[in-house]
Amino acid sequence: MVELEDLIGSFDASAPPSVGEQRIESFEKSVGFKMPEPLRKILLARDGGDLEPNYLVEFPSSNFAGGYGHAPIAQVFGIAREPWQNIRPLQEHFAGMEAEVTNVPPEIFVFADDWGGNVLTFNMRSGEIGFVDHETFGKDFTDRETYYVIAANFHDLLARMSAAEA
Repeated sequence: MVELEDLIGSFDASAPPSVGEQRIESFEKSVGFKMPEPLRKILLARDGGDLEPNYLVEFPSSNFAGGYGHAPIAQVFGIAREPWQNIRPLQEHFAGMEAEVTNVPPEIFVFADDWGGNVLTFNMRSGEIGFVDHETFGKDFTDRETYYVIAANFHDLLARMSAAEA
């Protein structure tokens, strides 16, 4: 388990400062939802950035040997960074990869990655946290290996996280 304050404290020194409450509220208004409180607290401290150490999320899944999958987290996205480093709709992420994936729910946004092309997502309606492996996603969002639910919400995500071994 990782405490939110410890996660916030683990941003690399090069992580950009927060863009502030007003900019966060403007972003929320532009996408039509209020961000989950833990993500909002992160953005009030930093506009995303690299994490040191990296983190690992273990989640139950019958798709993986041993019944568990692992999702690394090396970077949290912001809202005023390079487009590929910003929180954005998952469909926009797929389009940036020139991947045609159909039936992607518009309420799913990317918020972190592992620097290897895999992303973590959150569902702005349900709060659910997901994982997309760039090597296994299919042509349709409903394909079994496209999207893995890894946590019920941000609090559950923090409970499943641990610092990755160097």
